[in-house]
Amino acid sequence: MKKIEKIVYEIAGEEVVMEVGERGVSDISYYEKRNSYKVYKQDEADADKHILYKEIFYVKVVCYDVTSPSTNKSFLKA
Repeated sequence: MKKIEKIVYEIAGEEVVMEVGERGVSDISYYEKRNSYKVYKQDEADADKHILYKEIFYVKVVCYDVTSPSTNKSFLKA
């Protein structure tokens, strides 16, 4: 999974930034049928037991951790 620093998206015209905590290991996948993104994030309070996900719409920017081996450091939705 890719490490994500933050995700910027829009709700009712307002920009929202979802920060990913130090222990959070996240991945993001596009769900074409609903035109949304699912963000998988370890629950920081119970990181060894649960993987939580949040479905978000109107994603603007995804900022990856620059130390991640991922080739993409950021993603902009077209």
